Amino acid sequence: MQKENIQETLNRWLTMLISVEGVDLHLKTNSHIHARYKSNIVKLSEEKPEQEVLEKVVEFLTGESYETFVQIGEYYNVPLCQDHFRTTSYSNTYACLSSNSSGR
Repeated sequence: MQKENIQETLNRWLTMLISVEGVDLHLKTNSHIHARYKSNIVKLSEEKPEQEVLEKVVEFLTGESYETFVQIGEYYNVPLCQDHFRTTSYSNTYACLSSNSSGR
């Protein structure tokens, strides 16, 4: 998958998050996409990203720090989308993207 396709995919997921006024986007390998909405985790999409797709998303977001992520298995606080979103955590098969706005 090409880099621009990953960015388009990520933008589509974030657009879905914004459309439901969600705060966190929860991505897990082979699981439905979820969002935090008013303190609840709700299913955002029937889509179930495969491990390869999530690995490419993590690689795209971590950039030069990807190798560190691979070694440690976690990564925190990556600025995303001009400070509108940031990643709060990654593991090998899970990512949580959070809005910089609080209180939802």
